[in-house]
Amino acid sequence: MAAFDIQARSEGEPGAKAHLEGAMLTKAHIEAASFNEGSLRGAWLNEAHLERASLGKARLDEALVDKAHLEGAWLSGASFYGASLSDTQLVDALLDGAFLGKAESLAQTQLEAAWGEDTTLPDGYTRPRNERWLPKVFDRDNLDDRWGHWKARHEFWRSHACGGGVSRSTCDKSCG
Repeated sequence: MAAFDIQARSEGEPGAKAHLEGAMLTKAHIEAASFNEGSLRGAWLNEAHLERASLGKARLDEALVDKAHLEGAWLSGASFYGASLSDTQLVDALLDGAFLGKAESLAQTQLEAAWGEDTTLPDGYTRPRNERWLPKVFDRDNLDDRWGHWKARHEFWRSHACGGGVSRSTCDKSCG
């Protein structure tokens, strides 16, 4: 299998959103990529490495995300309507405000490993009861502590992505 780099630049305003609807990114290594508010609707992300990626408010509706690595990823406000998440690694993924209500092939254990607040879960799933998931009613004074703990885990995945299997040049560009 040939290795490749994806390089993109926006001709528009800074902060332009990625439009990768239906993209075939199976087994791609795009650790620490930023797709905030982008559209990956129907994309094939099977076994892709998106550790520490920023996908806040991204549309991953009907995407195939099976066996993908989203460890330490920022998924706040992302939509996974009809997305397949079989065996997707969500360890330390931040799902605050994400929509998982119609996600397919999601396991309760995947949720247990993630972080969440005000996350819409599929019918029949229960909200995890651990320090990573805020209860429906919580003490707002503890938000800074929670944020600090998640940031530390996010940085752990940064060092993991830059230390394991990623070329030095890719690490320098994506991990800083």
